[in-house]
Amino acid sequence: MDLPLVLRRIGETRLVYGIPLWYRLVMGGILALLVASLVVAGGTPGLVAWIVLSVALLAFLYEERWDFDRTQAVLVHSYGLLLLSKRGRVPFASIKSFYLMPWVRGSIPGSDEERLGNESTLLMSRGGLSSEEKSGRRPSLFRKPYLSLAIETEEGRLIVNMAPARRSPALRAVAVELSDFCSKPLEEAD
Repeated sequence: MDLPLVLRRIGETRLVYGIPLWYRLVMGGILALLVASLVVAGGTPGLVAWIVLSVALLAFLYEERWDFDRTQAVLVHSYGLLLLSKRGRVPFASIKSFYLMPWVRGSIPGSDEERLGNESTLLMSRGGLSSEEKSGRRPSLFRKPYLSLAIETEEGRLIVNMAPARRSPALRAVAVELSDFCSKPLEEAD
């Protein structure tokens, strides 16, 4: 499942990029319905019911959150289950830039096909038409273009989010807002 992250501003000094509230509410509703149906049915649940219930509980408790705090000049990345989530801290001073990278699933790295797909993805992220849309061709079922948002730090690159090319303008808007908020440059892969 492709779960889009949502950018929220908390006051003037914080931005949070994470799982939307609607996702948590939907997963909580599904979990409540499953538990209610097990209670109403009575008896002991079977193996499949326990598996479905466990998956719903894990989906409800899952956390993916990037918290940008300007007052402390730090980025805190939380991921995992709410109660057992891992946290990583990155000071703003160690952030070199925000980075947009195209990637085409199903293409051979270094090929002309990959290069054209990458160019098309970057063009779509700026609001343009893909090469398939321009030529009237149907998009390939096996090659799917994506745009990744990464943070380049002194220690390496952190992938923040990856979105299909059709949603890349929204990811680009998030990248612009984050780079402005942190006063860091926004770069693109060639």
